[in-house]
Amino acid sequence: MPRASRRRNAGRPAPAGSLVRGGALLWFVLGLLCRLVVFTGPHGEGDELVYRELVTQLEGGHGYTLAGTPLLGRGWPADQYGNALFFHPPAGIALFWLLHRVFGDLAFPLAQVLCYALFFWSMMALARAVLGPLAGARHHAVAALAAFTPIMTHVMSRYWLDGPLLAVTTLAAALLIAALARRDVRGVVIAGLAMGAASWVKTAAFVAVPGLLLLGWAMARPGSEAASLKLGLLFAGVAALVQLPWELWQWSAVGSPFPAWAGRPSPTLVATNPYVYDLTVVRPAWMYLTLMPRALWTLAPSLATLTPAALRPARPPRGARAAGLDRRGARGGRRAGRDRLLQVAALRDPGHARDRAAVRHRRRRARAPARRPRPRAARARTGEGTARARGRGAGARGRTGGVHASRSGRRSHPAGAVAQFVVLLIQP
Repeated sequence: MPRASRRRNAGRPAPAGSLVRGGALLWFVLGLLCRLVVFTGPHGEGDELVYRELVTQLEGGHGYTLAGTPLLGRGWPADQYGNALFFHPPAGIALFWLLHRVFGDLAFPLAQVLCYALFFWSMMALARAVLGPLAGARHHAVAALAAFTPIMTHVMSRYWLDGPLLAVTTLAAALLIAALARRDVRGVVIAGLAMGAASWVKTAAFVAVPGLLLLGWAMARPGSEAASLKLGLLFAGVAALVQLPWELWQWSAVGSPFPAWAGRPSPTLVATNPYVYDLTVVRPAWMYLTLMPRALWTLAPSLATLTPAALRPARPPRGARAAGLDRRGARGGRRAGRDRLLQVAALRDPGHARDRAAVRHRRRRARAPARRPRPRAARARTGEGTARARGRGAGARGRTGGVHASRSGRRSHPAGAVAQFVVLLIQP
C-alpha cells in the first residue's frame, strides 16, 4: 500500500460491523484480566481432581479411565468412576493433556483462558450474525455481556470441562448462523463439525441444537424457511456423525453406548456425597427455573438487545451508504442496495408503517442517481414524469408490501426475538 494511503487510513476507525473495534478490545481485555483469577487458588474441587488424575493416567499410558487410581474409594465410588472408560468424552481431557506436555501444571488455567478468548470472539460473531452490524451502544452492550456473562465467568474459574464446552458450542453457533445467512452448505458442514467437536467435550452440547435450528428458521428470508430448515438438519446430522464414534467406543468398552452411570449418580455416590445428595434428593428439578433468573443477571440485558429498536440494523456511515446504494459504486451498488433493503424489511417489525415508508424512501434514493431528471417544463408537456412517478411508486409499494405480507403472514418479529433469546438461555 502506498505510504500516503497508509497515512490517510491510520486514523480511521474500524468499519461499522467490524468485530475488532476499540470497544470490543477494551471489554475483551477487561474480561481477560478477571479470568486470570484461575491461575490462583488451590483448585481442589472434586471434578478438578478427577480431570487432573485423568491427565496423569494418559501421560502414564494407562488409558482414559480412573481404574487403579488413588481416588477410587476415597469419595469416588468404583461403581461410578471405576469403569474401563470414563463417562465424559475425552476431547476436553485431551486438550488439558496436550497443553500439559508443553506447559506443565499451567496447562489447566491456560486452557480456560484460551477458551475465554474463543468464547468471546465467537459470541461477538454470533451477535453480529443475528443482530446485524454492531456499532455504538449495542456494540458495547454485546461485548460487555460476552466478557462477563455469569455462565462463562463461573465455569472458567475452575479446571472444568464446561469452559471448553461453552467455547466450542458458541463457535459452532456462530458458524451455523453465518452459513445459513449465506446458504453456504460447506459452512453448515463446518459448523456441524464444530458442534460435533463440542459434543466430544460433553454430550450436553446437543442441548443447544434445537434452539439453533429454531433461530435459523426464524431468521430465514421469506420463502426460504424450508431450505434453512434442511441446512439446519444437515448441521445436526454432521454433528451426530462426529459423535457416533464415541458411542461405539463406549459400547465396545463398557457394553452400552448410553451407560446409565454417565448421567445418573450411583446410590453409593448419593449416600456418601452431601453435595450430590442435595442436588438429586433435596432440590426439585423445577428449582432451576427459579434460580436461573437470579444467578444469570444477563437475562435482562440480553432481552434488551432483542427489542425491535435493537434489531434494526445500525445505520452505516455516509460513505458506506453512498457506495452501497449508488448503482454506479464499486460494490455493485444496485444489487447491494437491494440486498440491504431486503434485510431491513426482513428484520424490522412489519407492523410499523414508518418502516415500510423508510424502505420505499431508500428504494427511491437508490434509483435517483441512475437517471438525470428532465426539466420540469418538458415533463409537464409530455406527462411522462407523472406517469413514471406513479408507476415507480406502485412498483415499490408492491415489492415492499410483498416482503412484509410474506413475513406477517408467517412469522412476525417477536418470533425471531424469542428464538434468539432461547439460544442465549440454553447455552450449556
